[in-house]
Amino acid sequence: MPDLDARWDNIDSWWDCYVREQESGLIELRERLDSLNKEWEQSTCAYDDDPLVGDWTETNPQDGPLRTNQEENWSQWLAHLLRDSMGDYCAELLGPLFDTSPTYVRRERAYHDEELHDRRVDILAEFGQLGMTIEVKIGDEHYEKTPQTAYLTEKHHQRDLDWTHYLLLPRSKENALQGAFGERLKDSDEHRPRITATAAQERDITVIYWSEVAQALRRTLLADVEPSTHWAGSAYLFITLIEEQILRFYALPSLEAYRASSFGISDIERFQSIDPDDQLAYLDNLLEEITHG
Repeated sequence: MPDLDARWDNIDSWWDCYVREQESGLIELRERLDSLNKEWEQSTCAYDDDPLVGDWTETNPQDGPLRTNQEENWSQWLAHLLRDSMGDYCAELLGPLFDTSPTYVRRERAYHDEELHDRRVDILAEFGQLGMTIEVKIGDEHYEKTPQTAYLTEKHHQRDLDWTHYLLLPRSKENALQGAFGERLKDSDEHRPRITATAAQERDITVIYWSEVAQALRRTLLADVEPSTHWAGSAYLFITLIEEQILRFYALPSLEAYRASSFGISDIERFQSIDPDDQLAYLDNLLEEITHG
């Protein structure tokens, strides 16, 4: 048994080091959220606290205003925020060409085609002569149909528009996306990945991530440029849900609980917890934007 005991000693040493690193990261997270809270308090927007002060991490998917296990509900909420935007949020997320309130937003637009399979687009919007679609994904990794859905939208839509098509998914699904499209997935000049159409019955697709949706909401709220308080309330809660349910970030109350207990966290709880590095990078980027523009 000496060999086995030695192996366990090695594991114990590694585990202690891992826990110390995690605890250090959680302390840094708490400091970043303190800094962000100050930025919210100093801003002119209606909210004085960072959206991560609310803890929805342990919420049952059936609780609250959003059934988080259904992609359709995430899509519905995003469509609502686009529809009711005066243009500032649309431009923040989609670019300066979309700097007006959309003239038309439709959810679950179905297209019947005698030649191809029937398809349904999650979000379709018009901005004057510009058309835009978003295929919304959370856990579903069936991305291959998106370029063809974009083609069918252009083929059957009642207006001839200049189209842009998006695929929205968590950044954690990058490997699955690469597996689905291989060399067709490339970086573009807009710094967003692009899926290249390889057939006449497909269209190019621009990839956006849920982290970008939340970051654009944060920037818009802090700038206090969308006049509707109802829009702001919906956007604020959506940030919390995206960051805690999709991005799997720590909420401030959980960090407070760890600090209050002097990080007396059980091994199994620590093993199941989230590495804070991604959240730290995300929050550091937000603070950099706020500080330096």
